[in-house]
Order: sequence, then structure tokens, then C-alpha cells
Amino acid sequence: MSDRISLSTDKCECGLEYHTLEEIEGRAEDILGTPAAAGATVSVHPNVFHLVLEPLPVREWRVVQEQPDRVRVSLVGSTDGIDLTALEAALISALEKADVLRPRVDIERVAEADRTAVGKARLITRLA
Repeated sequence: MSDRISLSTDKCECGLEYHTLEEIEGRAEDILGTPAAAGATVSVHPNVFHLVLEPLPVREWRVVQEQPDRVRVSLVGSTDGIDLTALEAALISALEKADVLRPRVDIERVAEADRTAVGKARLITRLA
């Protein structure tokens, strides 16, 4: 598994010598590497996208990193009432707050989302 976690310095309340988890950060493959405003590369955590996209009244969403500084966001289901220009601006703003240099965002409406061979839907696909 490629899940990333942070361990707490606290011991388990049960009295055993195990550490507890401070935070579950997500899967390593869901973290995007993009050019940073400060130079070099910055890691963009999936929560940057979750915070903006989760409140939307759509069935599903997907983010695919197509270039180091460009992502394509696919919205599955009705996008009635969603201001796509404002959504693009919100995503760009969130990425800039994450220190991404000049992020580019393309938004598309799709009927169905791509699935893996076992039927899973990947929310975020980073550049290979």
C-alpha cells in the first residue's frame, strides 16, 4: 500500500507501547508534483481538490494531471447551476495557495468516469 500517514508522539490509551496515528495523509500516487512559485517542485496534496470539488452537486469528479502545471477536471453528472468559470478560478486560487506556479485548469463535463479494470474510480491521477 502507498498510503501516507503521520505518527503521533502520543502512546495508545490502552496502555500498550503502540503509537497512534496523527493523520492519514492519503495515497502517495494522489500527490501531484508541480512547478513551485518559489522554484523547484511543490507537492500538491489531494485535499486541495477535495476542498473545492466535494461541495459540488455532481455525482463524481476526477482530476488528471496532463502536464506538470496543467490539470483536467472531469465532472460527472448534472452541472446545472455550477458556474464553471468561477470553479476554474477557485481551483486556480487553491493551487496558487499551495504554491503552484501559474496553474492551468481545464474543466469538462462527462457522462461517466473512467474506471480501473477492477471497477475502482481514481479521483486523482498524477503525471506519469
